[in-house]
Amino acid sequence: MSKVERIIIWSAIAVSLIMSVAALCRSLPCVVGVDYMGVIIGILSLLVTVLIGWNIYSVVDFNKKKEELIAQEQIVKSLVLQISNGMTANAGVTEQSFASIYLYLITKEEPLSLAYWYLNHALFAILRYSEIERYDVCNALTDALISTVTEPSKIAVRKERITEFLQILSKIQDKGRIDRYTELVRIVSSLKVRQ
Repeated sequence: MSKVERIIIWSAIAVSLIMSVAALCRSLPCVVGVDYMGVIIGILSLLVTVLIGWNIYSVVDFNKKKEELIAQEQIVKSLVLQISNGMTANAGVTEQSFASIYLYLITKEEPLSLAYWYLNHALFAILRYSEIERYDVCNALTDALISTVTEPSKIAVRKERITEFLQILSKIQDKGRIDRYTELVRIVSSLKVRQ
């Protein structure tokens, strides 16, 4: 059945129902003390009351849902903005790191050595992987770092940089799941302080 056919059928049913009720009321207005008109009006009044109540409930419920959606939309917008700002900041830091490395390769006079940048990026990688609970990768990166930095006392960095490295290490999540975490701290602590 198409939509037009349904509308025609329901309209015909409604018209026939109204005509049947009207014919009943006209032919038997009052039988054995029961007034059909009063019963019909009572039923219709009850139906109208129920429909008005339902309508008020729907409006109130709709307003609650609308307020909840607006609140959730604001939360999502703030999260998207934070992620966007974080990604932009990380991209800026990465570009600055590459610029410093290239400057060092060109002039050999960059104040932060390649060893600093290697340690910086390796420690940040371990931190980021710990934040997403990829401790297998953290352990692999830790092993690679420890095997490549065999003599940390020959790497000279400023005291502030050593403090930065220690802060990065302190932010690592669930340090107990990184097998050689204490060796990592020892390597950073053993770096030579440059004036």
